[in-house]
Amino acid sequence: MARRHRDHRTRHAAEGERGGARSAVRGGFRRWTSRIQQVLTEAKETGELDAALDVEAAALFILSAWEGTLIAARADKSSAPLDAFFRMVFDVVLR
Repeated sequence: MARRHRDHRTRHAAEGERGGARSAVRGGFRRWTSRIQQVLTEAKETGELDAALDVEAAALFILSAWEGTLIAARADKSSAPLDAFFRMVFDVVLR
């Protein structure tokens, strides 16, 4: 019984640590998304971006695509994912 209780406490502590890390990552992701959204909003207001652009969705997409790009570039040890990211984001999405 004591071992089961100790195992439960260990499992609960590990879940708390993962939850804390998950919360920190989520907070960082939200801050980055918010900053990108601010920049896109400013660009939209000055006419640099299409007035129909959904800046909230675009910000989330750009950050998500960037994170995936970093993973792919490291895994492939290649700059091709970076080239594709910049080409697609700046020549297509934010055109």
